Amino acid sequence: MSNEPWNENDPNAQPPLSPQVPPTQPGAIAVQKQPIWPTVIGVIGIILSAFGFLGVFGIALLWFVYLLPDNPFSQSQPQQELWAVLTQTIFQLIFLALCVYLLIGCIKLLKRDAAAGSIMPQWASMYIFIAVLSVVFNIVFTYLNFQQQFQSSGAGGANEEFVQTAAIIGAVVGGIIGLLFALAYPLFVLIWFKRKAIKNQIETWPKKDRYTK
Repeated sequence: MSNEPWNENDPNAQPPLSPQVPPTQPGAIAVQKQPIWPTVIGVIGIILSAFGFLGVFGIALLWFVYLLPDNPFSQSQPQQELWAVLTQTIFQLIFLALCVYLLIGCIKLLKRDAAAGSIMPQWASMYIFIAVLSVVFNIVFTYLNFQQQFQSSGAGGANEEFVQTAAIIGAVVGGIIGLLFALAYPLFVLIWFKRKAIKNQIETWPKKDRYTK
């Protein structure tokens, strides 16, 4: 074989042979599939945030009941009654703000935006903290409310102590069970986004705005 370069103007010259490319077998080229977990977590979060927006109606209902002549708070002292309603309103407004933040994080998660990697754990941490405070408040208020009722009724003896203890235990157990259900999703989000494999996936996503840092 001649090492001279191919002259296309020479009719006797032969063009160089191109390297043979082996045929591609069916299925030899693997198509990388997009992970499905952002869609699942994002859709669940959007549904939960939609239910959370019902807290607006909860605030309105709380004040409506409070303004009734015979309301569940009527057995409390006026200062204690107003303090309870105001505190519940503050908690509801905070939960409403967290629902908005969750909705933003889930939308970015569905779009595979890297900002979701910081928004979702932040939301989960804040929600867990506020939810625990809310349950503690409800338990304390229940205890003070029952104590005030027993004092105003003038009842005494072992029966009073038993009923009061049972009411407090019921409030504590109910609060803990409700807290476990409320924290199921945020705890999962917090643990999931702490995984190294998930962090590595999120790092490959584009940063679409200045809030992603």
